[in-house]
Amino acid sequence: PRQFVVPATFKQAAQSEQASEWEEADRKALDAILLYPGNRIVPISVPIDQGLPIARCVTQRRIKVDAATGGLESRNAFKARHCVDGGHLQMLLTRKGIGTTSDSSSSVADEMLVKMMLADTALRGRRLLKADVPNAYPQGKRTGRPLTYMAMPEAFRNMRADDGSQLCIELATPMWGERQAGFEWQLELERTLESLGWRRAEN
Repeated sequence: PRQFVVPATFKQAAQSEQASEWEEADRKALDAILLYPGNRIVPISVPIDQGLPIARCVTQRRIKVDAATGGLESRNAFKARHCVDGGHLQMLLTRKGIGTTSDSSSSVADEMLVKMMLADTALRGRRLLKADVPNAYPQGKRTGRPLTYMAMPEAFRNMRADDGSQLCIELATPMWGERQAGFEWQLELERTLESLGWRRAEN
């Protein structure tokens, strides 16, 4: 099978033979963040004036390969995801004396839960086409903690405000890389399941 190399850095992506594909993947990843209400691009003066830190952005990239042919998938083969550098954010918050009280624990779907979901699908007479939730974490709700500010992805570092100042991303939703994001997404998932008639097991 053909081997595909995933660039580890923006520089490698920009210098690769698939530079245009990676550029498009980075743009779609930024659009995916800004799709959710409250997430927006703002001047860095916004968090600075509030005494809030700006976390680094880490971009994860991957290539989707067609298992049948060993070649690239026909649609959206080049994928990117912009994430908060959670360790860096936590260090900055600690330095500023900003505590975080939100829970950071989350459950893992085990075999029994998967079987229950399959049984529920069959009971309702539905076709289960996909079990994944695209862009799950940003669909959660922040649990009483301040907004997070993330640096622009490296592909967009040259973007400037009208007055020429640097920009960053204001995050009103949980985001990949944040310590609390998994727990906040779990709360949203539980609310949705309960609205469908599911009930939490007592044990």
